[in-house]
Amino acid sequence: MSKAFIKSSTKLFVFLIIISFIGDVMRRVSFVFDFQFKRYTTASKILFLFFSFLFVLYYRKTYFKNQLVIRKKVMYIILILSALFLINSFILYSGSNPLEYFYGNVEYFGKYLFLPIIVFLFLHLRAKPSSVKTVLKVFETVFYINLFAIVIGWIFNIEVFKTYSGERFGYKGIYSMSGQTSLYFILMMFFYIHSLIVNGFNRNVLGKLFLILVCSFLIGTKRIYLFIPALLIYYLFFLKGYKTNITLKIGLPLLIVASVMVLSIKEELLSTIQKLHAIYLNNGFISSVTSYRNDLLLDIYAHRIEGKWKVWNVLFGGLDFSIGRSQMGFIDLFLFFGLFGIIMYGFLYKPLLNFKFSNHFYWFFIISIFVIVFLADAFVLDTNVPILFLLLCFYFYAYEQERAGNI
Repeated sequence: MSKAFIKSSTKLFVFLIIISFIGDVMRRVSFVFDFQFKRYTTASKILFLFFSFLFVLYYRKTYFKNQLVIRKKVMYIILILSALFLINSFILYSGSNPLEYFYGNVEYFGKYLFLPIIVFLFLHLRAKPSSVKTVLKVFETVFYINLFAIVIGWIFNIEVFKTYSGERFGYKGIYSMSGQTSLYFILMMFFYIHSLIVNGFNRNVLGKLFLILVCSFLIGTKRIYLFIPALLIYYLFFLKGYKTNITLKIGLPLLIVASVMVLSIKEELLSTIQKLHAIYLNNGFISSVTSYRNDLLLDIYAHRIEGKWKVWNVLFGGLDFSIGRSQMGFIDLFLFFGLFGIIMYGFLYKPLLNFKFSNHFYWFFIISIFVIVFLADAFVLDTNVPILFLLLCFYFYAYEQERAGNI
């Protein structure tokens, strides 16, 4: 691969991060000032795809010379998912107007295709550690801009930066969705934890992890509050944190700062806990953990699947998302594309999760992500979250290849 191609690919990835962030900013501004047009995140992705098409067209020979086998598989996945969507729209759809299903679900279809598209575009960069680190630095900058917005939103009680529109506590900053914000925090924690594990103690990295851990309490989403105890257990027992002196040196200040943070938002947290407890009493533990997503799934099954779905639907999917969805990642993927869609995404994740799984860190990473995906759709259906996920997969892969002497 030529240096010009790698350099241009890196710039295109940086452009994706920046244009996605600008799209989020403009979307928030549009809600504040009540603009008529609010779909700036979608517009940013369309602009990126337009330039990506020109990029692939210009470097078409280079693209199909490098990693052709994997690229072909990704192309087949895109084609098969496209075929499944067309089958659902014009063959399996039992309504009177197939175009209504098509237009009502084409946005969701586009979101599901975004991960395969960026895998196709940037797969070659995973073997270029310097490029991956460059893009990660740009993402870090954007991430901390949003983290600053979260802190400012909390200090000055800025409504536009809040996670929820009601009384429930939480601040998501500039990003469009609360799930996106919390997943970015979790993925960035994985990034810094990996760095500390493989590179040893680094005051700068540890400080960043410390900052993210403390500020994560401000987001107010359940996945953050569930992830932090899991992270603590992983550190103490898998990384043998209970044996090291650094646990006392770092853990005590962290505990003090976290305690001060929790006490400062005690009333808001208690209000959130009381609401979740009320859900638990009225609807059970699963409803409280999934925020009624299991109830949505049961309702979908009772009214839109039972007695209506055939064997073909199990294979190809076909749920009309314009009416509603369960908001549970893998389940919605199955409902939209069927078993074939699940299999296609499995093939897609295989080259991304090409790590040395003898290292328990990667197991912790994958299991955590898959649990989150199962309970919420932000990971699979959000077009922004896969950007950082892809970057981290490339980063871990590049590290393992460098360690093995293959790069």
